[in-house]
Amino acid sequence: MRLLRGRALHEIPPPEGRFEAETRHLKRCLRAGVPVAWVPIRAIYEGEPSAFRPLLDSARIAKALLGR
Repeated sequence: MRLLRGRALHEIPPPEGRFEAETRHLKRCLRAGVPVAWVPIRAIYEGEPSAFRPLLDSARIAKALLGR
């Protein structure tokens, strides 16, 4: 879960995609000098299956991290 405000929300549009879109948006914000803070949150899943596809989505996130 992410909280976006200010420039991260209004000036840097989030990209299309699945789980990797979050990584791409974070990279864009950091490159633009938008301040980023890390705040721990509890994740609670109550019987809902994850939509994360371990192999495919991990590969897409790695590509977003390493690529431009």
